[in-house]
Amino acid sequence: MKARRSGDLLWKLKAKTKSLSETNTKNRLSQGDGKGYATQNDGPKTIEARERAMTIANNSVPPHYEVVLRDTHTNKKTKLVQDKVVDEILAVIEEARQIQLTHLSQAGSNAENLPRAK
Repeated sequence: MKARRSGDLLWKLKAKTKSLSETNTKNRLSQGDGKGYATQNDGPKTIEARERAMTIANNSVPPHYEVVLRDTHTNKKTKLVQDKVVDEILAVIEEARQIQLTHLSQAGSNAENLPRAK
């Protein structure tokens, strides 16, 4: 095991670093307005990186943001969205889509091109 030098830990003692660390810890452990911890199930990838990968896999057609959110926040074992805030956002998107479909069907339009959930 490599011996630590005293300089390796100096960054932890700096006021700016300590303040930033405390803020990041507070944000990471926030309860999202009482709805629980934020959960993202795509490992170390950012949502933007996952969106780029999905775009490449879909012949350069970017996915609807709902598809990206659902993909990055769905537990791969249980197939459930664990983050309650994201689950609420997805419900609002689905409700808006249903309203759009209703309006289009009443107008006699073709609703096949609307984004669909997985």
